[in-house]
Parts: sequence; C-alpha cells; structure tokens
Amino acid sequence: MLLDQYRLFVEMMDRIADRRQHANSFFFSLSAGLFAAIAFLYSKDTDESLRPLTWIIALAGVPISVFWHRLIESYRNLATAKFEVIHQMEEYLPFTPYSTEWKVLEEGKNRAKYLPLTHLEVWVPRFFALSFVALTLWAFPWAFLKKPNKTPEPTPTAAAAHLRR
Repeated sequence: MLLDQYRLFVEMMDRIADRRQHANSFFFSLSAGLFAAIAFLYSKDTDESLRPLTWIIALAGVPISVFWHRLIESYRNLATAKFEVIHQMEEYLPFTPYSTEWKVLEEGKNRAKYLPLTHLEVWVPRFFALSFVALTLWAFPWAFLKKPNKTPEPTPTAAAAHLRR
C-alpha cells in the first residue's frame, strides 16, 4: 500500500514539473510575442503613427512578468513540500532514492554540485519585467504630462506698433 502511494506521489511530482515547464513556455512565448509586436512597430513597413502603442504593449508585459515570477515561486514551494513528503514516505521503505540523491547533492548547499533550477529560472521573468519597465519609461508620451505654459502672449503696445511702421 505504501509503495503504491509512493509511486503515485512521485508521478504527481513529475506532472507538476511538466505543468511548470508548460507554464514557463507559455509565459516566455507571450513575453517574446510582446517584444515582437514592439519590434514590428519600428519596422520600416509600419506606419509611424502606431509607435505610440509601444508603451502600452510594454506596460502590459510588466504584470505578465510579475505573475510569471510569482508562479515560478509557487511551483518551487509546491515542489519543496512534495519532496518533503516523499522523504517522509521513504523512511518506511527499504531504499530511499530521493533522500539519498539529496544527500549526495549536499542538500543543495554546495553550488558547485547542485544549483536548483529555480535559482536560474526566476531571472527570466525578472529580465522581461525590467525590460518592459525600461521600454514603458522610454516610450511613454511624457510631453502630455507637462503643464501648459500659462504666461500670456505679450500684447503690442502703442509704442511698439509705432516702431513697426
């Protein structure tokens, strides 16, 4: 009975890893698509009047990147919890492959032996988020935020009108 539960739990771990990979592929493709749309706006065949859309497209990429980052953290936490359960189940089994593997990898404390994928994986959405923020700030129409100049136009005086003659 315990062995069947163990097999099922390990299989669930694999499914979560697959879902995580699919989610990463989806968000990477979506973010790359936003960059491709921005690049299209600056291609020679595109009407320049569409370029103000750059900041809107880039701004849309920021929450997408943040959500992607949070999803990676969520999957990491879920995987950590599942491995803890697997380690507990292995205490009752004759052989403990995951616990033994974790000990061989020095429990992730030696980066020369093992660097968790999540430590690298989180930098991809961070890079996209920073790029989208930079593009938003660069392309935003800041001129619209400036206060209009309220100094009145000088009116010509009689003396100035006399000088023009």
